[in-house]
Amino acid sequence: MFVLGRWGIGGVERVTATMANAFASNGWKVCIVVFEFVKRDLLSSIDNRIDIKELGFPVFRWSIVRRLRNIMRHEQTQYVINQWASPFHVTIIIRLAMFYGVKGAKIIAFHHTTPDHNARLQAASGLKKYAIKTVLKMSIRLVYRLSDAYVLLSQSLMPAFREFTGLNNTKKLAWLPNPLEAQLNGEVSKEDIILYVGRLSQVEKRVDRVLAVWEKLSMALPNWRLEIVGDGPDRTMLQESAKGLRRLTFCGFQNAFPYYQRSKILLLTSDFEGFPMVLIEAMSNGCVPVAYGSYATVYDIIHRDTGIVVPMPWSLKHFAEKVLQLAKDNEMWNCMSRHGRMRVMDFSVENVFKKYVELLGSL
Repeated sequence: MFVLGRWGIGGVERVTATMANAFASNGWKVCIVVFEFVKRDLLSSIDNRIDIKELGFPVFRWSIVRRLRNIMRHEQTQYVINQWASPFHVTIIIRLAMFYGVKGAKIIAFHHTTPDHNARLQAASGLKKYAIKTVLKMSIRLVYRLSDAYVLLSQSLMPAFREFTGLNNTKKLAWLPNPLEAQLNGEVSKEDIILYVGRLSQVEKRVDRVLAVWEKLSMALPNWRLEIVGDGPDRTMLQESAKGLRRLTFCGFQNAFPYYQRSKILLLTSDFEGFPMVLIEAMSNGCVPVAYGSYATVYDIIHRDTGIVVPMPWSLKHFAEKVLQLAKDNEMWNCMSRHGRMRVMDFSVENVFKKYVELLGSL
């Protein structure tokens, strides 16, 4: 059973759909439980053998516990993949449902961002930031204790987890990368396009930096254009600030793969990320990523011959110089594009599914 909060169109939903399909295709009985459906776009991609249930809000109610217990009994649930490990009360509800009728099932909590960071913490300051950090730390510690395994997206995030939580015993800590569902087969015709794919949000994604980089590059790259694929709360503000920029298109929410296939370079300028799927999706389609080194997992995904990581501290000038170098040097771009497509085989659904099964077997 996969448990999620609000089902929308984000990375967690796509990963859930991909792995649920993988389990179903390999003979497992699978159920997806969602507290609320915000958008149903991705549901069409889910195997029709998979049961999908909606619990409703508010979360912390005895009626929710009873309904979840009944679903788990009916589905004969052995493993719960908790995709909503924060806040802690979701884990409490799952554990109560097990206590009142489903014995022996295991909870595997997945942490889909960096352990010591989230959007609320990024936006806060002063005492509010201290309070949010304290609550986050306590929440993670509690979920860790109530779960049978606590999964991060990369081994490189484990030191940050231990330091942030202060937990001495982390035997239940594990890591699993996100899977890449679709890969490019054969060659495609590339155009001189720089691409951004993702949520249009300033708190963590900092798309304003993409616009600032393009402002520096548009004159130097007169035959190139920038395409921004995605939607979010700051789209109107970003479009206003980009009015003076040439050869720039806001494409809205779209299937990103046709854009990966024809674009040469992907930009990612986030303050922080968990395991950004856009990087491996771009690489699988021969689109070379340039990203800030602001989170540990970027170095797990991008190696020196598959893309460019611009180290901290922030420097838009340095970032723009690296993008310009890549755009001008065809040999460099071809080499990185080719190696990137080979690199993403490590994140294939088949390989990640095997890691999931190994983890479940160890419990």
